[in-house]
Amino acid sequence: MNISLDLGELQLNKRFFIGKVLPALDGSRLGSVIDIGCGSGIYVELCRQIQEAVHPGVPMRCYHGIDQQELRPLEERYPFFRGHQLQLCRDSLPELPEVETVLCCEVIYYLPCWEQVVDYMLQHATVQVAFDLMYFLDHRREPVVAPLTYCKGSEHLTYLIRSLGEFERAIDRLLTKHPAARVAHRAEWPISPVAMQNWTGIADLQVTNGWLVIRKD
Repeated sequence: MNISLDLGELQLNKRFFIGKVLPALDGSRLGSVIDIGCGSGIYVELCRQIQEAVHPGVPMRCYHGIDQQELRPLEERYPFFRGHQLQLCRDSLPELPEVETVLCCEVIYYLPCWEQVVDYMLQHATVQVAFDLMYFLDHRREPVVAPLTYCKGSEHLTYLIRSLGEFERAIDRLLTKHPAARVAHRAEWPISPVAMQNWTGIADLQVTNGWLVIRKD
């Protein structure tokens, strides 16, 4: 499927999503979406293009975008977009109707209760969810103590998971609560220690950005 966005202008993590995660989503089930941390609307445009390609002439029914920034420009640009402006780190997620797809891209690891966020996603999605988390090891490849907060400037990583094992056990706990859900796809993007040092000010962190697509049967 052709995406008309200029990938050269997108950050590497967004290009990774388009290349490695987006193909695992059921493109025919993007007519209704909740996007937690929708930002400036890159994923809105991606979903709109896919909906147009898969269902020509059939517009998206609704796209609920949740973010702390001003969302009126997206509402003006996309007739199907409904903005919900709130402080993700402080406010409760809004009560919304069920949708086919729920996304949370590059946001969960800023929030203190990521398992509750994924639980919310699974409650509201009838077909699929996609999200990413971070888990990490120190330079000795031994688990470091978590939860930890790393910050540099305005960037705050509120919760980094201690290890791949903890990550998988947490996902298993969540899937137990939602028997119809199963992991359909996972993609891992190792983040270089240099990049993490630039981001957090802490050296020798070996971090993996782990993406999951979960579907409901």
